[in-house]
Amino acid sequence: MALALALVTIGYRSLSLSPSAVGPVKAMLLDLNARKASALIQPLIDSPAGSLPIRERLKAFATEEGLQL
Repeated sequence: MALALALVTIGYRSLSLSPSAVGPVKAMLLDLNARKASALIQPLIDSPAGSLPIRERLKAFATEEGLQL
């Protein structure tokens, strides 16, 4: 689900999911503030490769926002 979170934060609005993932991803996305997540991720994408662990920052963001990953 962290990948779905990452894709939505960079602008994807259509995802292909396995049937078992639809419910949990939908629940996470309904609780997501996409603008806030995008504001977090964009500086990480623009920074030099490897300077910050994007996956770990997304997990921390999800925890802070009460999102289930």
